[in-house]
Amino acid sequence: MADVFEVLRADHEEVKLLLIALEESPGRSEGADEAVLEARGEVVQRLVMDSSAHEAAEERYFWPAVRQRVPKGDKFANEAISQESEAKEVLDKLEKLAPADPEFDELIAKFIPAAAEHWRRASDVALEVLPVLRHLSPGVVLNVNIPAAPPGPIKGIRQARLAAAGAVELNLVESTAGHLHVTMAETGKQPAPGTDSALLAAGYAVVTAIRPLCEETSASLPWPVG
Repeated sequence: MADVFEVLRADHEEVKLLLIALEESPGRSEGADEAVLEARGEVVQRLVMDSSAHEAAEERYFWPAVRQRVPKGDKFANEAISQESEAKEVLDKLEKLAPADPEFDELIAKFIPAAAEHWRRASDVALEVLPVLRHLSPGVVLNVNIPAAPPGPIKGIRQARLAAAGAVELNLVESTAGHLHVTMAETGKQPAPGTDSALLAAGYAVVTAIRPLCEETSASLPWPVG
């Protein structure tokens, strides 16, 4: 049986190709003939079918794993699912339009950048990272960071140790009764080579294995509870 993560990764690659086909083919306003318009309509139909099956698999297998094993996984999953819902609404509208309809080209122009953003970067990196979790010791989580860069492919994924300090620091300015006044500012320090901060700045997604500190409730201690 095919690995579910391999299937999802293959789905990602296929959707990327479909998006490229739509982006690079002319629409009615660009003088496309009937054959090209018909082909664009078929690509949209394929996107609708593939996206529905893909999202069902993600909801059953992928996002639960993200929520359980990735730091801030709930936030990451919720944002991605919200993007998927918005894309599905656009696809539903496109499915009902003829490729010769001017609104078809307008929706395609809006849909492609949004869809490419969803399928690119975060989802791609997560699909590479999550299968690794199955081979790690229980209790180990992966800290994953994606570079905040303009649209375009990232340079790759790198394993990195955590930097000794972040790119910003918190400073206590004033302490009064019941209140703390703090400021946040960039440190201005160059991160050490090979750390997550340095590799992020260089355009790489970075992954660090972490074993969090947590309460061990199963330990038997010689003192009364409470």
